[in-house]
Amino acid sequence: MAVYYVGDNGPDGMSFGLSATELISFYGATPVAQRTSASQAALSNSAYVLLSATPASAGGTWGLASSTQINQLISNVIELQNRSSANIVLTNELRAALVALGAIVGS
Repeated sequence: MAVYYVGDNGPDGMSFGLSATELISFYGATPVAQRTSASQAALSNSAYVLLSATPASAGGTWGLASSTQINQLISNVIELQNRSSANIVLTNELRAALVALGAIVGS
């Protein structure tokens, strides 16, 4: 079986497609242009407001030092839900791009 190589091992590397609108594919898939979508944006990695490690007094209703901490906990859970949703959107977009190129089958 003969193997054919793309490229000439030049010092500047190699690129597929001259522009974002040029169609390319892998493994015989239908060639597609470069995908563009807002769902490809990088996700932020902002820091969470951490809860205090100070234990609540024996009479604490929530087991935390204050109602402020339970409110912050709720806020952190909502932020985790939002980030999880954003990760799903981004993962699906990356999968769709790889399927469209023919780089993965997708099923």
